[in-house]
Amino acid sequence: MVPLPNHYKLIIVEYSNDERVIFSWANEQQDESLTVELDCTGNLIYLSIEKK
Repeated sequence: MVPLPNHYKLIIVEYSNDERVIFSWANEQQDESLTVELDCTGNLIYLSIEKK
């Protein structure tokens, strides 16, 4: 895994019934976000990086 910059704060952690987990971090001051979805073994399913 990779470290995130300190200015990103975890805003959402969601677990689904099909053993997936979604994490979202945001830097609200600069209107940026990062979202990852992982399966039950930690494999990346989805990645979204939104920048200004």
